[in-house]
Amino acid sequence: MNNISSFAHHAQARLQAVVGASGTVVKRSHIYELMAAALGLGSHAALKAQGLLCPLPSQPLLAHYGTLHPGLCAARAEALGVVRQGCEPLAAALCTDMAAQALGLVPWEDILSALLSGNRELYRETLRDDAYYEVLETALDNDPNAWPDDPEPLRLDSSFVLQSLKTAAGQGEGRAHLALGLLIERGIRMNCDLHEDDEADEVMDELSDSHAGLYWYERQQKGEVLKGVELEWAQGYVERVKQRAAASREQAERCSSARDHFNAAAALGQHDALLVLADRYGDSRFFDLQAPRVLADPVWIADLAQRVGRYEWTPAWLTVAAERGDMRALRELIETWHADDPLKAWTWFHFAKLLGKDLTQDDYRAIHEDGSSYDDDVGGTMFVDGVDGVELPAVEESVRQQALQAAQILAARLQAE
Repeated sequence: MNNISSFAHHAQARLQAVVGASGTVVKRSHIYELMAAALGLGSHAALKAQGLLCPLPSQPLLAHYGTLHPGLCAARAEALGVVRQGCEPLAAALCTDMAAQALGLVPWEDILSALLSGNRELYRETLRDDAYYEVLETALDNDPNAWPDDPEPLRLDSSFVLQSLKTAAGQGEGRAHLALGLLIERGIRMNCDLHEDDEADEVMDELSDSHAGLYWYERQQKGEVLKGVELEWAQGYVERVKQRAAASREQAERCSSARDHFNAAAALGQHDALLVLADRYGDSRFFDLQAPRVLADPVWIADLAQRVGRYEWTPAWLTVAAERGDMRALRELIETWHADDPLKAWTWFHFAKLLGKDLTQDDYRAIHEDGSSYDDDVGGTMFVDGVDGVELPAVEESVRQQALQAAQILAARLQAE
């Protein structure tokens, strides 16, 4: 199966054979509606709004995204005009075909969460009970190589997913534009990692044969006919120049294409795309939004606000993070942004304490040079890492009680979520 269209084409022929002589005509549009129903959705439009339909390469992914509902599919078939006695066989046949191709619906939110965090692969793990790990531990005692392979992830840069994203983007889906931009951008970084030839070329430029290549190339340009090794050096120099120029052009085109996708996504209402534009290009339009809806970490957004000169938004986004229980945000608000507001500072202190952290206490730990926790068995030089406790402003008991009550409300709200 190359794409969903090819699956729908074959499914149409198969389902037409299933309903047989009933007189029902199975249209291609019906196939898409029935696939949506099989996945628990009311329409194909709802399916497209929720995510991408694609084959899933492992059982954990299929269990998470590929649950099929033959009953809903049969009901939808009847609503589309299929004779009643043919609905259940038709639904069973379609669900069988979808299961054979391991088709499932991957939500846009999961795709973008992975890509925005720098991953090109989407994982899901099978939940295991204690009995499983006891059996596994016994097996590993007998054979250290008995550790099971990790389930295969869904590659978001696979040809199938890329084609689906391009189709969705062509239909005006902003999330598809954002995903494509992130994948193109990721591809640029991967190419840079795989072709770290710039440094190698710089080294080569310092070698005598490379200098000789430039020297003999310049003599050739002046009309001298070269032979032997001199000609090889000149030709080698020309080839390297061409390769560098081609790589530079390709990277420039990719960068332009990624930015075009980000702009298209932003125009279609994807606020995370505006964040990417701010981060990559200094475009601060995101901070003009009235009620932004994003997947990004609010602490990161607070840092971004400072980087693009929109300092007034830093405490607002730190507050969002603090209300979610982020200790770094709570500490920064107490020490910096709300240091002159005793009620808020004490509210954040009490909130952190309700979450199990006393920010007034020093927090230091022993580490190795690489930042890992110090291990006596490993030994070596010990370093100290951490922070001093925060200092709270002196306030009356009434302010402390008011702050505690506010913190309790925040804690209850967080727990309810």
